[in-house]
Amino acid sequence: MSRHLSINKILLSAEGSLGRVAEHAMRLHDIEKRIIELLPGSIRQHTLLADHSAKSLTLVATTAAVAARLRYLEPDLIRQLNNMQGAWQLEQIKVVIASQRGISRPGNETEQPVHPKPFNGATRKLLEQTGKSVRNPRLAAALLKLSGTDQDQAAE
Repeated sequence: MSRHLSINKILLSAEGSLGRVAEHAMRLHDIEKRIIELLPGSIRQHTLLADHSAKSLTLVATTAAVAARLRYLEPDLIRQLNNMQGAWQLEQIKVVIASQRGISRPGNETEQPVHPKPFNGATRKLLEQTGKSVRNPRLAAALLKLSGTDQDQAAE
């Protein structure tokens, strides 16, 4: 006779690896809620908790601007979290940018990547002319690449 268990019972069971995974996920969710509540409203929906240890947190920001803001807030966040109940002893908060890690906030899966509009002909011509006239070879290469001009052709 087979014994049928609900998925809920399997996940919430303290026995086995699924129970430990579910417990860890719930703990991360609770920690994330506490951290998000301390953030300014404008960046709350753009921040996720990726990992934590006794002395550090890793937060994921959806953009570089949000990451910069989180880094700026780091000393205050550490102080506030260390003052909370729960025996925090944080020393650092690491911030990574989601686009660099291929991470997205749940619910944002339908967002399409933003592709820049191509430059018009006049803009490409100006970039090419500027690329040919500047003395810095790295800048010249970047401008020529932006213009769509083959760099070998431009060197002639």
